Order: sequence, then C-alpha cells, then structure tokens
Amino acid sequence: SWVITMAKLLVAEPALLALPALGLGEAVRASGEREARALSAALPSVGRGFNLFGTHDIRGRGTHVESSPHCDPFIMCVAATVGAGQRLPFCAHPHCGASVATILLQGAAIRPWDNVHGDEPEPLLPGGVYHVDTGAGCVHDEPLEPIDARARTRAGFSPDELPAVPCADPRADTRLVQLWWNALAADAPPRGVRTQVLAPADVPRVTQDDGIAVRVLAGSYRGCADALAPSSRHPVLVLHVRLPPGGAGALSPLPADFNGFVWQLSGAAEVGGHIDAPPPGCARWGERPSSP
Repeated sequence: SWVITMAKLLVAEPALLALPALGLGEAVRASGEREARALSAALPSVGRGFNLFGTHDIRGRGTHVESSPHCDPFIMCVAATVGAGQRLPFCAHPHCGASVATILLQGAAIRPWDNVHGDEPEPLLPGGVYHVDTGAGCVHDEPLEPIDARARTRAGFSPDELPAVPCADPRADTRLVQLWWNALAADAPPRGVRTQVLAPADVPRVTQDDGIAVRVLAGSYRGCADALAPSSRHPVLVLHVRLPPGGAGALSPLPADFNGFVWQLSGAAEVGGHIDAPPPGCARWGERPSSP
C-alpha cells in the first residue's frame, strides 16, 4: 500500500493579509463611527470579473492588490459577470482549511460539486449561497447548469418581493461574488469537508425604517441570523444591501471590533464621505474604530 502526504498549501500569506497591530496605547473603542478609506487605485480585472483582494492564483501568494492592503479574516473576494452561453472563469479547483461562499446574485443556476460528497442535491439559485467548509481539503466546482432552461432571476430584498425575482431581461447576465475567509483557528483539530446550499428563501431579510433592505448572508444582524452550519461561524458578518434611490441611512448596529469593507456592485452612492462609482472603482474599507 501507499501513503502519500503533502504539506498544507496556504491560500494566502497571513502577514500580507492581517490587520496592522494596534499602536502603543491604542485600543478598540466600544462604539463610534468607522473611518472609511477610499481605494488608492482601480481594482485589477480577473477574467470576466474584478478582484477586490486576495491571491493571484489558486495556490495563493498573498494579496497584491495594492489598493486593498489588508482584509483579515478574509482571504479573497472576486466578483464575476458572464453572459448567456458563457462559462464561469474557473473550473474544478482545490481548497484546504478555509470557508468559501459563492453568493449568486442574479442570472442562471449553478450545479455545485465536490470530490467528497459528489453533486449537491439542489442547485444554487440566484439569491442563494453555496458554502463549503473545506476542512482537511477538497476539490470542488461550481459550473452553470448545462441545460439553460430556467428563467433568469435575481435576489429579492423587500418583504413584498419573492426571494428570487424574475429578471426584466430573459437573457440577463449571471453575476456572482466569491468570498473566502479563515473559518477556524489555525490550531483547530482536523475536520471533514462540509457543504451547504442555501435557497433564496433561506436567506433572512431585514427592511430598516430608513428604507435600506438587507439580506443576511452570514452572521447575525438586527435579530436575524444566517442559516449556515455552525462550522462556518468564525465571527463574520456578510450583508447584501440595497439602498433606496436617493435615500440615506446607516447599517447599525455593527460589532465595534470588526474590520470590514463595502463593495458596491451597481449604481452610485456616497460611503463615508466618498462617492463610489460603478465597478471596478467601487470599494471602501471601513477600519475598526480605534482611539489613541
């Protein structure tokens, strides 16, 4: 018999991703506004998408997106758009140790697969989330359905909308975001691979008094918690937000000690005193509130 071992591949260099250490006498405030920092340069394109931060390739070489200097605990974030009849800009690929979420915003359905569990019983529909706790390692893929027979849909936000709303254009593009993060501590015991497909109806929705509509993709917000398996619950909060035209408001409350970012996927808005343009110049970093 043969025993084959290999070193674990880091998906990113931690020193290039981690938040800067707090300065002498600096502490995280219990409350207060965050500092919004504009990106210093346009985001690099990756095939049919844009890379907010993360690796150059599947093996990972840290984040070399100069305009996003750190992203702890996130590892990579990519948005992709493909037209009808086109393939997504990746194929079957390996992961090890991280949590990976594919957030399908609109378009066609995806048929996730991995080499441990095989095909997922249900497709990933627009408005849903495919989450993989990659554990000791797996190979997976997220191809579009081979027979494109479903009507194009998008995520629904408000209570009077369906969880998945028909797109006005029957040939609308497929749009998705992939987000990787460190789900557990580095010294956590080995664990198996766990996968989960959330239907659009499984994603909690919140409508604020100021008209802002929120879909809670990961974490908990205003009393609504995600439906992800406990293995994904590194303290992380991922929200899909829709602003009313011409409206203003705030996402609150947010954990005071969280670092974070805003990635504007469409439209234009002012965030933290900076006016965001459509992609690719559409991200703002929100530093944890700190004081000397």
